[in-house]
Amino acid sequence: MHPLLSWKRVRSALFHYSRDHGIDPERVTVVMGLLPMLIAMCGNFSRNRRVVRDIGKILLVRDEPEIIVPVCPAYTHRHGVYTYRGLGEGVPLLAKSHMPFLHEVQKVLPGSRVRLLLADQEAFVPELCRAIGIDTDEFTRRVGHSVTATRRAVEAFGWEVNAMTDFVPGIRDEIMVIGETLKEDY
Repeated sequence: MHPLLSWKRVRSALFHYSRDHGIDPERVTVVMGLLPMLIAMCGNFSRNRRVVRDIGKILLVRDEPEIIVPVCPAYTHRHGVYTYRGLGEGVPLLAKSHMPFLHEVQKVLPGSRVRLLLADQEAFVPELCRAIGIDTDEFTRRVGHSVTATRRAVEAFGWEVNAMTDFVPGIRDEIMVIGETLKEDY
């Protein structure tokens, strides 16, 4: 168990949640058996009580949780760092780097489903398109090819791959509104 977390407080919060939502309290014991292993695999951002509690709540509610993994498009990179000098059409760096971790998570949660979401909404960020030297349509086309390439790479695992805009309706409009707001502010 992670030494900086108060697992007793996490357990208490999950018992309260189970009681308030009509969930069998025995599930808390099962979830508490899984949480330390999952959190040990995760990065430092996951090692706080709120994140642990939220993951625990999901596990209380779902025997087979869906793991949603946002992934940057296939930007050019060097030594694992994005350079934003181009945009490829293959499996993105972030998707490749997440695969071993996701396999480990599925060993702990064998019934879990994985869905990778490629951030095609970034096509509507003019600064990215300018940096890469392509327009929005070409950006979108290339991400579409990346979605296909990524699907092929993970189909044997039973994972799903979608463009972010297909999974999160309205995100394109939100990106454009944020962009306009930033222009006005600066």
